[in-house]
Amino acid sequence: MLSTNDIPTPIRSIIKLYIEDARMELTERLTRLVGSLVVAFLLVMVIFATLIFVSIAGAQELRTVVSPGAAYLIIIGCYLLLLAALLVFKKQLIINPLARLLSRTLLSNPKPQSEDE
Repeated sequence: MLSTNDIPTPIRSIIKLYIEDARMELTERLTRLVGSLVVAFLLVMVIFATLIFVSIAGAQELRTVVSPGAAYLIIIGCYLLLLAALLVFKKQLIINPLARLLSRTLLSNPKPQSEDE
């Protein structure tokens, strides 16, 4: 069996450099991935907060035309239509963009570094 003492020192140092490079690349890719997910999460939270306020405002405006119960039912119906559209177009709206993000982040080739970096 081959032990680490049997490997010549220059080759051992090259192997250590390759391992360190792989660690750094993995760290960079995971950092980009987590950063993208955090930004997406914050964006979704802002959109949800906005939808809540717009829903309340829309229901208040509809109350001037129809009864209050009907106004809120109309808003609920709009959300159900939105949910149905999301379920129908799930692959195009959720799965494909997420797969692209993951493949671009995790499988992309590293950028070549210049001499002065």
